[in-house]
Amino acid sequence: MSILPAAIGIVLNANHTQVLLVKRHDVPVWVLPGGGIEPGEKAEEALVREIQEETGYIVKIVRKCAEYSPINRLAA
Repeated sequence: MSILPAAIGIVLNANHTQVLLVKRHDVPVWVLPGGGIEPGEKAEEALVREIQEETGYIVKIVRKCAEYSPINRLAA
């Protein structure tokens, strides 16, 4: 099993008191919006695309908070 790259976003309301979550279709849990990065696509482009696909919102990235690279399958 290979680990596919993904981009995940933290979308806040105007006064930063609420975080946007989306409900997954495959398992009934609420998660931050995001998804897979397509070949040739930058992480930032993937994130904006995925958030629009999942929520209908057009977002602007204000800052990158973190980058995570699993070191093994158990960490993924």
